Amino acid sequence: MIAADFHLVPAHWPTDAEALRSVRDAVFIREQQIAPEDEWDDLDAASRHVLALAVDGCAIGCARLTPQRRIGRMAVLAGWRGHGVGMALLTHLIAEARALGWPEVHLSAQQHAIPFYARAGFVAHGETYLDADIPHRMMRLPLSPFETPAPRMPEPAPTVATLQADDLASLAAATLRLLRDARHGVTVYTRDLEPDLLEQAPILEALRVLAVRGRGTQLRLLVQNPGWALRGGHRLLPLIQRLPSMILLRQPIE
Repeated sequence: MIAADFHLVPAHWPTDAEALRSVRDAVFIREQQIAPEDEWDDLDAASRHVLALAVDGCAIGCARLTPQRRIGRMAVLAGWRGHGVGMALLTHLIAEARALGWPEVHLSAQQHAIPFYARAGFVAHGETYLDADIPHRMMRLPLSPFETPAPRMPEPAPTVATLQADDLASLAAATLRLLRDARHGVTVYTRDLEPDLLEQAPILEALRVLAVRGRGTQLRLLVQNPGWALRGGHRLLPLIQRLPSMILLRQPIE
């Protein structure tokens, strides 16, 4: 049985083509017997991609958003299906499209996958048709734009302060102050997501409030040993999986 520990990362065709190809080759070409000439096209270089990675860094799923406002090439390795990977990929690309200000997105759904996309709000339209000898239907999802905040007077420049901590309690208090004072985002550099600190309920709630604040807000977690944190079932992981476009988990390169 696979433990459902994974995270999403934005991908770029020039640098991540090998990982993207590995998933799509396994799912579309070998499993579904789609011809390679039907799978690979010029849109890959122009599209926004997202990868789902397991704890060990192996690619387990992928999807893309094309300039034609179309979600496609959704693929999850067979052993990882049923663990929320596909919905996480789809949610990420929907958020990307909304951030771009697009009024709607489209996709071509294989007949058996229509209920999956319907759960995310997509509506089927048009007749069933064959693509690579597989029945498909077009689906669309209208997108509500992010709320535009009312104009306000410029805020005064922030003051710079050093927060000191001598023990876990004072460190937690300083962390809470930092998170609550943050306007647009926070970058956290940590060895292993510091469970004694970042799993505290008030800090988890402050992280959640910051992540969902609105457009332009982002929480970046630079973790030296993400594998240890993921295997340990850190309490922050469900929030990272629900908000992959707002919370970025990265491993710094030495």
